[in-house]
Amino acid sequence: MNQAMDLPLSDNADDRTRLREDFTHFDRNHDDRMEFDEFVQFLAAQDAGMSRQELEIGFDEIDTDRDGSIGFDEFHAWWID
Repeated sequence: MNQAMDLPLSDNADDRTRLREDFTHFDRNHDDRMEFDEFVQFLAAQDAGMSRQELEIGFDEIDTDRDGSIGFDEFHAWWID
């Protein structure tokens, strides 16, 4: 089982592959989207220590297409920003 990666990553191919592996690991229902609860689990594994309100705000900021979930491209763009 893949463990959550250490912060931060760059935008090179190896780091993108590692990020994709972690994204897939936390995509519990395997729909290639990260729903809010999966996002919360990902950040908990990173020891982010964020409040529920901070998590909701962050999730909404990352979900740029406003479909209620985070696709990998949205996740990757956020991660390297």
